[in-house]
Amino acid sequence: MRFIPGGTALLCLAISFAGAPRLCRAHDLGPYENVTAVQETLTVAGRTRTVLYLKPTQPATTERVPAILLLEYLHGTPVDMADLTEAARLVRDHGIWLILPESTNGRWNYGLTAFSLVDDVGFLASVIDDAVARFPIDSHRIYMGGYSNGAQMTQRFACDHPEKIAAGAIISGSIHNTDARTCLPALATPMIIFHGTADGQINYNGNLLYRSSTATAQFWAGIAACSPTPTGTDLPDSTADGTTVHLDRYSGCTSNFLIDHYSITGGGHTWPGSLNFSAGLGLASQDVSAMPLLWQFFSQFSRP
Repeated sequence: MRFIPGGTALLCLAISFAGAPRLCRAHDLGPYENVTAVQETLTVAGRTRTVLYLKPTQPATTERVPAILLLEYLHGTPVDMADLTEAARLVRDHGIWLILPESTNGRWNYGLTAFSLVDDVGFLASVIDDAVARFPIDSHRIYMGGYSNGAQMTQRFACDHPEKIAAGAIISGSIHNTDARTCLPALATPMIIFHGTADGQINYNGNLLYRSSTATAQFWAGIAACSPTPTGTDLPDSTADGTTVHLDRYSGCTSNFLIDHYSITGGGHTWPGSLNFSAGLGLASQDVSAMPLLWQFFSQFSRP
């Protein structure tokens, strides 16, 4: 990390499976009015990890409030993820909590070896249980989302513990073929998905490891017993950034759930609405901003 004038840290972060393109951003956790960042440790199964909490400094209510678990990308950290997504703005604007747990050695363990190596499903379940026990968080309105490797982990968690989250978000990720074959959740989970058609890391059209983005949306729509035919909408091309956005919405689902699938034509392996991605990761659409859309989607749903 190096520092640039004004005390802003410039982060250059590798997010690659092979060639390691880099993401460079000015570090920006705030300060935002009425937002406090607290970093703590949590020990689960003998392994101690960091958890970053972004919370309202002065809560607007004495009632329990919603929380979003936000999972970092490959080789990222909780602080990196909060910075990339400008998560503190969501806390400031809506009075909710953001919880950013730390992966192990920069990687979420969501695949076949999930329990023989590091049980990240169990770890995330413990993070949720601990937060509900210690903080004014509503257990019925907890949500989870992730970017890239974090998107894969979000889906694995929704397969194994759907009762703990009311909705999920997948950004620049698709469901792993192995997870799709073994995912038999007792409950459906509403999902919002963003994926660039020019993603060079997790191919929009799928490969031997991952299903296509469309097939991923169809998978979660099938779990929720949605109509197999989505309603399509081309969103306004508000910014001349080389991308356009199409939304496919799967409705008619169980419990009035939704599956929203945003296809970003020309978009890369990026977080929509964020800035300063390197050319190696492709274009980050400015026609939509993922973080406020996540909350708009999440806030419709709660678990009984």
